Amino acid sequence: MTVLPTDPPDDAIRSLVNSYKLLGTTEWVVIHHTHCGMEFFTGEVIRGLPANGRETAALGDARFYGVGAGPGSAEAEYIDWQTITNEAASVLEDVASIKDASAGSARHPGFRPYL
Repeated sequence: MTVLPTDPPDDAIRSLVNSYKLLGTTEWVVIHHTHCGMEFFTGEVIRGLPANGRETAALGDARFYGVGAGPGSAEAEYIDWQTITNEAASVLEDVASIKDASAGSARHPGFRPYL
């Protein structure tokens, strides 16, 4: 069994494929933890925060907001922050991503998604 962070980016997919192809891994387990910080803001919110300044954002009225006076950076606009709006759907999306990455194989390891 191979254990990697959730929301598999390219490096995690690479590691899974290497584990399967080179080490003979027979099972992958996708586990998400509950109350993940990625659930508490949207991609729109996190993309806007660095533009306001480099200071740590503040949390108020159940949302984050920028406290900086600038200058900030617009680079966050180009990042997929992979925020989570539905825990169960997020696990299933991760499993689908991993299966897609191993689709060239005649068989691939079994999956057990967990929340």
